[in-house]
Amino acid sequence: MTETDQAVLLTIKVTLDEVEPPVWRRVALPSNLLLPELHNVIQDAMGWEDRHLHAFSSAEGGAGDGQRFEMQFSLDEGDDGTGIAEDDIPIGRLLSRVGDSLGYQYDFGDNWEHRLVVEAIGRLGDNGVRCLGGERACPPEDCGGPYGYKDFLEALADPGREEHEHYRQWAGMFEAGRFEVDEANARIVSRRNLSELSRLVTRATPLLGTILDRAPLNYHRLLTPMLRLIDFDDVDVDPVISGVAMEKLSWMLARIGPEGLQLTAANYLRPVDVAAMRDELDWGRDWIGNSSREIDNHQVHWMRTALKDLGLARVLKGRLILTQDGRKLANDPVGLWRRAVSRSPLGKSDLEVDAGILLLVTVAAGCDGTERNAAIFDSLSAIGWRVPDSERPYTQYLARPTLDLLTLVGAVGSGLGRRDAGPDWGRSFARQCLG
Repeated sequence: MTETDQAVLLTIKVTLDEVEPPVWRRVALPSNLLLPELHNVIQDAMGWEDRHLHAFSSAEGGAGDGQRFEMQFSLDEGDDGTGIAEDDIPIGRLLSRVGDSLGYQYDFGDNWEHRLVVEAIGRLGDNGVRCLGGERACPPEDCGGPYGYKDFLEALADPGREEHEHYRQWAGMFEAGRFEVDEANARIVSRRNLSELSRLVTRATPLLGTILDRAPLNYHRLLTPMLRLIDFDDVDVDPVISGVAMEKLSWMLARIGPEGLQLTAANYLRPVDVAAMRDELDWGRDWIGNSSREIDNHQVHWMRTALKDLGLARVLKGRLILTQDGRKLANDPVGLWRRAVSRSPLGKSDLEVDAGILLLVTVAAGCDGTERNAAIFDSLSAIGWRVPDSERPYTQYLARPTLDLLTLVGAVGSGLGRRDAGPDWGRSFARQCLG
């Protein structure tokens, strides 16, 4: 069969090498699947957790012999010139006849080697990828490969072994003889749904795609269900809603006006302007104390930061003056909305930007503060940031520049902790920021 031939249905038996009694699965899949997709099928049918690197081999011998098809990550880390990137290789190029075989190696430390053998070739139907059967449970991850697994099973079966209790607790509910084909197919379907969602998300929100490039969607335990709640087609700007959202920014641009605002010697807003913000922007009930000094009032900080980050105002010779864009947008709330959307997420550091992207996802999904904190912490950990566990309840504050902007425009609540989910239009604003 050539690559231009019509795809066919391959029935393949996957057997784990050097394990007795045998652990095997039988799967049916289209011949035009690519090797990374075959990797996913093997992981889900076997019951692995996809924690480690993998490679394929076209050799008749062990998985380590012959031509290797490797993950791009492995090639980037150390290519000796013999490996080929697996990404664009269809299964049908390597498995085209009954009896053809392919090696699959998973976890280069434990070195689990699998043998794939074509048992039948048929017409491609509508059933797609599925597991047809199998025997015995997949070994636990990180148990030491075939020899470590053998010792693990012996220790589990012998209460007199010193390691028995430790292994029993570590293994939990593990049953070596258990395999359920329905569970394998449920994993395959779940993975397919995640892949479809990931493609949708990456197309609709390139910013979030930068997060998923570092950790696939299945690593984002709390974020994934939130993504299903987002309307990715929401791109319209309602003039009435934009007027509500941009009210405070519009007010401030008007107050600065063509002449600008005189600042104090330390370049702070004068008390008269701070007091006007408190009284006219409905911030009085959230204002802490009666100070009219800028440094005593976080709402003024939100405004000053937004003006700067959105390129609407700047300081010149002791005055806060409008930029050219600030003058253009002073009476254009739709334009201000679009300006804020185009500049978000805000932040100077990579951590602030990553946290800002995740914050926008959680707001677009309509989450409250507790849900936002948990999901941002979980996903930052997935992409490699080391956030102290003590910071878990406050993780959204790592996205402080973006969080302050969302608070300023009213997309999230302004109360301590920003606990509430904010108005419905806040979801639209956050969604468009991601686009």
